Amino acid sequence: MVLQKFESPRFKFMLAPDEGITWHSEGGALRLKGEWKADYTALVTISVFNCTTEVEHLHMSLSGGVIPWIINLFKAPLSSAIKSAIHEEFCDLTRTVLLTEANNALMTLPTHIEITNNIYLDYGLIDDPVITRKYIQGNALIDVTIGNRTCEIPFAPVKLVPPEVNNYMVNIWFSQSIVDCILESAHQNDMLRFVVDKNLQQNLSQFLRTSCDLSPKREICFGTFFEKLRENYPNQHVDLVFKSGKAPNCDVEPVNVGVNTAFFIDIHINPYTKNPKPLARLEMKTQSTMEPHIFNDRIVGELTSTNVQFKQVSSTIGNFNYFFLKALELILKPMITVAVDTALRVGIPIPLVDNVTLANSTVLVKLEKEIRVDANLIYVNDHLPRIFGH
Repeated sequence: MVLQKFESPRFKFMLAPDEGITWHSEGGALRLKGEWKADYTALVTISVFNCTTEVEHLHMSLSGGVIPWIINLFKAPLSSAIKSAIHEEFCDLTRTVLLTEANNALMTLPTHIEITNNIYLDYGLIDDPVITRKYIQGNALIDVTIGNRTCEIPFAPVKLVPPEVNNYMVNIWFSQSIVDCILESAHQNDMLRFVVDKNLQQNLSQFLRTSCDLSPKREICFGTFFEKLRENYPNQHVDLVFKSGKAPNCDVEPVNVGVNTAFFIDIHINPYTKNPKPLARLEMKTQSTMEPHIFNDRIVGELTSTNVQFKQVSSTIGNFNYFFLKALELILKPMITVAVDTALRVGIPIPLVDNVTLANSTVLVKLEKEIRVDANLIYVNDHLPRIFGH
């Protein structure tokens, strides 16, 4: 540690009977430059492995009375002694009290923080950072969840596949387990739940009826396929209550990103809130592929394909034949596609420091079980116009 600037404090000397001369000082300022070593568990801690204090100039000026005149005779050796004392005392203070206070403050930093509305981040540093003259490389465990909870999904360390051209300020590797944690937390919080009823779309109202025209130009509705439904619940509608059967998962590959879901569809007489017992349950599985990219400091996605499959789980109104399940697929698939695409466009926020954002030149690269973000960073001052990176 090097003392770059020193502002002398004010000294006061006093006679102390039987002890000689005592003195104390007040004021003064130090500008320090040092080397620091950090030791990590999950939180950041600091240790000092080298301390060098250099007082370049120390000016002493004493006046008034015999004692200051005598002391001025020994100004040079006193100055040297004070410099040495400052060095020893300050380095000892740095290694003990100041270091303890700094580490105590660091240990109080939360590792579970809310980064935006009801989206939380858990972090822990896995090992010491690698520091060279050209870059700093760190390895951290990060979980992102919806709702105030933690993620228990096992993870594999990323492989850190380097970019072919190193023209970016920052390279960030994300394991697909981060996305899986978000999807699992959404499932655990019962967020993957929605209802399709007669009020959702006009063309759905006819299909969800329990009774419909059975003439040669007949309309197709639920009652067309289920006699028990027509007889026991005439001239009514059904509600389709969707809820995730298990947590969705993603599969990141260099060619695309796949997202797999499994939903239960409970069929109730409308309104389902007053008819809580389902008449039947179906299982719906979807396999979707998406193209991820960066937008407004978020990882977002664009849906490229979706496959939907339905299967009967239980029923009190009769079996669901192939033709009904096919009709259900044709009617619901467009709606499901729009819902998934909308969710993907919302995206996942990338944690950044205040007033720092990603430049337009930022790119996202798909890898095996991970993605890499190659980014240039921009500091945004609220009082200055924004300048985009190249």
